[in-house]
Amino acid sequence: MTAAADADDAEAGAHCCTPPGDAIRTDRPLRAEQLPDRLRQVHRAILRHFAAAGTVPSDDDIRAVVKAADLDPADALRELARQDLVAVDSAGRLLAAYPFSPTPTPHVVSLGEVEVFAMCAIDALGMPFMLGTDAVITSADPHTGEPVRVTITNGAATHHPAEAVIVYAATGETGPSVDTCCSTINFFTNTSNAQAWITAHPGLAATVLDQDQAITLGRDIFEPLLT
Repeated sequence: MTAAADADDAEAGAHCCTPPGDAIRTDRPLRAEQLPDRLRQVHRAILRHFAAAGTVPSDDDIRAVVKAADLDPADALRELARQDLVAVDSAGRLLAAYPFSPTPTPHVVSLGEVEVFAMCAIDALGMPFMLGTDAVITSADPHTGEPVRVTITNGAATHHPAEAVIVYAATGETGPSVDTCCSTINFFTNTSNAQAWITAHPGLAATVLDQDQAITLGRDIFEPLLT
Protein backbone atom coordinates (compact mmCIF):
# COMPACT_ATOMS: atom_id res chain seq x y z
CA MET A 1 0.00 0.00 0.00
CA THR A 2 1.29 3.48 -0.84
CA ALA A 3 2.08 6.18 1.71
CA ALA A 4 -0.82 8.22 0.33
CA ALA A 5 -3.20 5.31 0.88
CA ASP A 6 -1.90 4.89 4.43
CA ALA A 7 -2.54 8.57 5.07
CA ASP A 8 -6.07 8.23 3.69
CA ASP A 9 -6.70 5.28 6.00
CA ALA A 10 -5.46 7.18 9.02
CA GLU A 11 -7.57 10.20 8.15
CA ALA A 12 -10.67 8.05 7.73
CA GLY A 13 -10.35 6.46 11.16
CA ALA A 14 -9.34 9.62 12.98
CA HIS A 15 -11.93 11.92 11.42
CA CYS A 16 -14.81 9.49 11.77
CA CYS A 17 -14.35 8.81 15.44
CA THR A 18 -12.92 11.99 16.93
CA PRO A 19 -15.40 13.19 19.58
CA PRO A 20 -17.21 16.11 18.00
CA GLY A 21 -17.24 18.76 20.72
CA ASP A 22 -19.01 21.78 19.25
CA ALA A 23 -18.54 20.72 15.62
CA ILE A 24 -20.52 17.57 14.89
CA ARG A 25 -19.24 16.54 11.47
CA THR A 26 -17.95 13.50 9.65
CA ASP A 27 -16.63 12.84 6.18
CA ARG A 28 -18.24 9.40 5.72
CA PRO A 29 -20.98 10.71 3.36
CA LEU A 30 -18.33 12.49 1.30
CA ARG A 31 -16.27 9.33 1.02
CA ALA A 32 -19.35 7.42 -0.18
CA GLU A 33 -20.24 10.15 -2.64
CA GLN A 34 -16.75 10.10 -4.12
CA LEU A 35 -16.75 6.36 -4.81
CA PRO A 36 -16.73 5.31 -8.46
CA ASP A 37 -20.31 4.70 -9.57
CA ARG A 38 -19.99 0.91 -9.76
CA LEU A 39 -18.44 0.67 -6.30
CA ARG A 40 -21.11 2.93 -4.87
CA GLN A 41 -23.73 0.56 -6.32
CA VAL A 42 -22.10 -2.28 -4.38
CA HIS A 43 -22.06 -0.26 -1.15
CA ARG A 44 -25.71 0.67 -1.48
CA ALA A 45 -26.73 -2.89 -2.34
CA ILE A 46 -25.04 -4.19 0.82
CA LEU A 47 -26.88 -1.62 2.95
CA ARG A 48 -30.22 -2.40 1.32
CA HIS A 49 -29.73 -6.13 1.86
CA PHE A 50 -29.21 -5.60 5.59
CA ALA A 51 -32.29 -3.38 5.77
CA ALA A 52 -34.49 -5.87 3.91
CA ALA A 53 -33.22 -9.16 5.37
CA GLY A 54 -31.76 -8.15 8.72
CA THR A 55 -28.66 -10.22 8.03
CA VAL A 56 -25.31 -9.91 6.33
CA PRO A 57 -25.42 -10.63 2.59
CA SER A 58 -23.98 -14.00 1.71
CA ASP A 59 -20.89 -14.41 -0.43
CA ASP A 60 -23.19 -15.26 -3.33
CA ASP A 61 -25.25 -12.10 -2.72
CA ILE A 62 -22.12 -9.96 -2.78
CA ARG A 63 -20.75 -11.83 -5.76
CA ALA A 64 -23.97 -11.21 -7.69
CA VAL A 65 -23.85 -7.49 -6.95
CA VAL A 66 -20.20 -7.02 -7.83
CA LYS A 67 -20.58 -9.12 -10.95
CA ALA A 68 -23.38 -6.83 -12.06
CA ALA A 69 -21.10 -3.91 -11.33
CA ASP A 70 -18.20 -5.59 -13.18
CA LEU A 71 -15.95 -5.58 -10.11
CA ASP A 72 -13.92 -8.22 -8.31
CA PRO A 73 -15.71 -9.07 -5.02
CA ALA A 74 -12.59 -9.05 -2.86
CA ASP A 75 -11.31 -5.84 -4.40
CA ALA A 76 -14.69 -4.15 -3.95
CA LEU A 77 -14.93 -5.00 -0.25
CA ARG A 78 -11.29 -4.06 0.37
CA GLU A 79 -11.83 -0.64 -1.17
CA LEU A 80 -15.04 -0.06 0.77
CA ALA A 81 -13.17 -1.06 3.94
CA ARG A 82 -10.28 1.27 3.09
CA GLN A 83 -12.81 4.10 2.98
CA ASP A 84 -14.24 2.90 6.34
CA LEU A 85 -17.67 2.33 4.81
CA VAL A 86 -17.54 -1.35 5.75
CA ALA A 87 -15.13 -3.46 7.78
CA VAL A 88 -13.73 -6.86 6.83
CA ASP A 89 -11.63 -9.47 8.59
CA SER A 90 -8.40 -10.98 7.31
CA ALA A 91 -10.39 -13.42 5.18
CA GLY A 92 -12.39 -10.62 3.59
CA ARG A 93 -15.64 -11.38 5.46
CA LEU A 94 -17.85 -8.47 6.46
CA LEU A 95 -17.51 -7.40 10.09
CA ALA A 96 -19.61 -4.26 9.63
CA ALA A 97 -21.49 -2.33 7.00
CA TYR A 98 -22.03 0.88 8.94
CA PRO A 99 -24.60 1.37 10.40
CA PHE A 100 -25.35 -2.39 10.37
CA SER A 101 -23.65 -5.13 12.37
CA PRO A 102 -23.76 -8.74 11.12
CA THR A 103 -23.35 -9.98 14.72
CA PRO A 104 -25.33 -9.11 17.88
CA THR A 105 -24.61 -5.80 19.61
CA PRO A 106 -26.37 -4.01 22.49
CA HIS A 107 -28.26 -1.87 19.94
CA VAL A 108 -31.31 -3.53 18.34
CA VAL A 109 -33.23 -1.55 15.73
CA SER A 110 -36.74 -2.68 14.78
CA LEU A 111 -37.67 -1.59 11.27
CA GLY A 112 -41.23 -2.82 11.01
CA GLU A 113 -41.01 -6.60 10.65
CA VAL A 114 -37.21 -6.62 10.36
CA GLU A 115 -34.81 -6.37 13.29
CA VAL A 116 -31.17 -5.46 12.79
CA PHE A 117 -28.18 -4.76 15.00
CA ALA A 118 -26.45 -1.39 14.85
CA MET A 119 -22.72 -0.97 15.32
CA CYS A 120 -23.18 1.78 17.94
CA ALA A 121 -25.72 4.21 19.37
CA ILE A 122 -25.10 6.86 16.68
CA ASP A 123 -25.44 4.25 13.95
CA ALA A 124 -28.75 3.12 15.48
CA LEU A 125 -30.06 6.69 15.51
CA GLY A 126 -28.94 7.31 11.94
CA MET A 127 -30.42 4.13 10.50
CA PRO A 128 -34.10 5.22 10.20
CA PHE A 129 -33.05 8.47 8.53
CA MET A 130 -30.92 6.59 6.02
CA LEU A 131 -33.84 4.28 5.23
CA GLY A 132 -36.60 6.91 5.43
CA THR A 133 -38.61 4.84 7.89
CA ASP A 134 -39.81 4.72 11.48
CA ALA A 135 -37.86 2.65 13.99
CA VAL A 136 -37.70 1.50 17.58
CA ILE A 137 -34.24 1.27 19.12
CA THR A 138 -33.61 -0.78 22.24
CA SER A 139 -30.30 -0.68 24.06
CA ALA A 140 -28.88 -0.63 27.58
CA ASP A 141 -26.87 1.74 29.72
CA PRO A 142 -23.42 0.05 29.95
CA HIS A 143 -22.83 1.60 33.40
CA THR A 144 -25.97 0.21 35.06
CA GLY A 145 -27.53 -2.22 32.58
CA GLU A 146 -30.78 -0.24 32.63
CA PRO A 147 -32.75 -0.29 29.38
CA VAL A 148 -32.89 2.65 26.98
CA ARG A 149 -35.53 2.87 24.27
CA VAL A 150 -35.80 5.38 21.44
CA THR A 151 -38.83 5.56 19.17
CA ILE A 152 -38.43 7.48 15.92
CA THR A 153 -41.67 8.35 14.15
CA ASN A 154 -41.82 10.67 11.14
CA GLY A 155 -38.31 11.85 11.95
CA ALA A 156 -39.10 12.78 15.57
CA ALA A 157 -37.44 10.87 18.41
CA THR A 158 -38.85 10.04 21.81
CA HIS A 159 -36.41 8.75 24.43
CA HIS A 160 -37.20 6.53 27.41
CA PRO A 161 -36.04 7.50 29.93
CA ALA A 162 -36.54 11.13 28.96
CA GLU A 163 -33.13 12.02 30.45
CA ALA A 164 -31.21 9.63 28.19
CA VAL A 165 -27.95 10.84 26.63
CA ILE A 166 -25.28 9.37 24.37
CA VAL A 167 -21.55 9.09 25.04
CA TYR A 168 -19.44 9.55 21.93
CA ALA A 169 -16.09 8.03 22.87
CA ALA A 170 -13.07 6.81 20.93
CA THR A 171 -9.68 5.33 21.66
CA GLY A 172 -7.88 8.21 19.96
CA GLU A 173 -5.98 5.77 17.75
CA THR A 174 -6.19 5.69 13.99
CA GLY A 175 -7.87 2.81 12.24
CA PRO A 176 -11.33 1.61 11.20
CA SER A 177 -14.35 2.61 13.26
CA VAL A 178 -14.99 -1.00 14.26
CA ASP A 179 -11.69 -0.94 16.19
CA THR A 180 -11.59 2.63 17.47
CA CYS A 181 -15.09 3.68 18.51
CA CYS A 182 -18.00 1.38 17.70
CA SER A 183 -18.04 -0.37 21.09
CA THR A 184 -17.63 2.90 23.02
CA ILE A 185 -20.52 4.94 21.57
CA ASN A 186 -23.49 4.07 23.75
CA PHE A 187 -26.79 5.18 25.21
CA PHE A 188 -26.98 6.11 28.90
CA THR A 189 -30.06 6.66 31.02
CA ASN A 190 -28.81 10.04 32.28
CA THR A 191 -25.84 12.38 32.34
CA SER A 192 -24.71 11.22 35.77
CA ASN A 193 -24.29 7.63 34.58
CA ALA A 194 -22.58 8.83 31.43
CA GLN A 195 -20.04 10.87 33.39
CA ALA A 196 -19.43 7.98 35.80
CA TRP A 197 -18.71 5.68 32.85
CA ILE A 198 -16.36 8.24 31.30
CA THR A 199 -14.49 8.59 34.61
CA ALA A 200 -14.12 4.81 34.73
CA HIS A 201 -12.57 4.82 31.23
CA PRO A 202 -9.86 7.50 31.39
CA GLY A 203 -8.09 6.17 28.30
CA LEU A 204 -10.92 7.24 26.01
CA ALA A 205 -11.57 10.66 24.49
CA ALA A 206 -15.25 11.10 25.29
CA THR A 207 -18.04 13.63 24.87
CA VAL A 208 -21.57 13.50 26.26
CA LEU A 209 -24.10 14.32 23.55
CA ASP A 210 -27.63 15.41 24.29
CA GLN A 211 -30.46 13.85 22.33
CA ASP A 212 -30.62 16.55 19.65
CA GLN A 213 -26.85 16.45 19.09
CA ALA A 214 -26.86 12.67 18.76
CA ILE A 215 -29.80 12.65 16.34
CA THR A 216 -28.13 15.35 14.25
CA LEU A 217 -24.87 13.42 14.13
CA GLY A 218 -26.54 10.14 13.17
CA ARG A 219 -28.67 11.81 10.56
CA ASP A 220 -25.75 13.74 9.05
CA ILE A 221 -23.59 10.62 8.79
CA PHE A 222 -26.11 8.15 7.42
CA GLU A 223 -29.02 9.90 5.71
CA PRO A 224 -26.95 10.74 2.58
CA LEU A 225 -25.72 7.17 2.04
CA LEU A 226 -28.86 5.97 0.23
CA THR A 227 -30.11 9.32 -1.03
